[in-house]
Amino acid sequence: MSIGKVSGKRKVATSVTIAAVCGLSILFMDNYDTIEGFTNNVVNSTSLVKSDSHTNIDKLKNTSDTSNTISKVKEWNIGEKSNDYNLSYNENNEVLLKFSNTQNNTYITKEVPLSYVDGELTNSLSLKFKNINNSISQISFYLQGDEKMLVGSGDNQYMEYFEEKIGDYKLENSNKSDAINMTIDIEESLKELEGHMTNGVRLAMRVESDSDYQDLYDRQGEMILESVEALSIKYGENTLTPWAYTNGYNINNNVVTYENLNDFENISSEVKNYNPRCRYFNLEIKNIDNSVENIVINVYGKNNEVANINIDLTKKSKTDLSFQYDILEYNNKLGNIEKVELLVDSNPYNTITNRSGQLEIVSAYFSSFEK
Repeated sequence: MSIGKVSGKRKVATSVTIAAVCGLSILFMDNYDTIEGFTNNVVNSTSLVKSDSHTNIDKLKNTSDTSNTISKVKEWNIGEKSNDYNLSYNENNEVLLKFSNTQNNTYITKEVPLSYVDGELTNSLSLKFKNINNSISQISFYLQGDEKMLVGSGDNQYMEYFEEKIGDYKLENSNKSDAINMTIDIEESLKELEGHMTNGVRLAMRVESDSDYQDLYDRQGEMILESVEALSIKYGENTLTPWAYTNGYNINNNVVTYENLNDFENISSEVKNYNPRCRYFNLEIKNIDNSVENIVINVYGKNNEVANINIDLTKKSKTDLSFQYDILEYNNKLGNIEKVELLVDSNPYNTITNRSGQLEIVSAYFSSFEK
């Protein structure tokens, strides 16, 4: 794999994990003032520091440097042809981003320092920023590789890059603290960009500008860009990565909220280091106000084979529910499991009278034994 620029320095970094049965760890994205320690099965989390990214930068003395015309501050860059974003320093020498009336798919970027730790390539990013006054409702995160092609002509010409989407930030509820910390898995995205990372990769952030989510934001806000650090995380057996979700869902503290879903919308999690002995999938949920009617569980193998499980919640009177399924009974050719997907009231093949509800995912894990 060609990985472009590589940094050799490193330091210990940490995040949050919840451990469960059969070596399971579920890593959640949430808001924290600091990054807490990885424990149990997620070990040796290592932060990789670029040799030139943490040098001391003198406070700006030239007033023109703090004007709205700045296009690069502390290695943050405004994407070409974008006049929507303003980068500057605040009074604490922090990088401040302000914007209004963003155009679709404009972005800011920062180089990501790829590196090896104990023979393992960077596989995650730790992002830290402050959402000032909860003014930002949505951010889409991408990994951006080499130049792909010039698009358009004349004054409307711009460069398109090879890129892969790696995650989202959505403001579900107003936060008491404006400090946001996220850990995003990038292993699969790096594989997809292989051969297109000659000059390394960049994090590209579409801040209230992603056309796929334009109903979620008002195209104005401000934030402090604190840090982007590359991590090399060694996952324990059967680790579930943070839940990713499509546009119709919001997840806050493991509570899934949705309304007016489109067909086949879903939440999903990648399974790291699956152990074939752990053939039982366990799901514990709280059906808040009995508002959820149906859940379809799709468990995918490495060749995209799938075990399909249907749960009819209209026949359950309790709100606190626990399920266990022998995956091989649903597909005995599944092989190594790579992803779990939940369609919550979004499967058009089921009769659903109300596509609005709330569901708490208490736990999700694999085990080698039957209850």
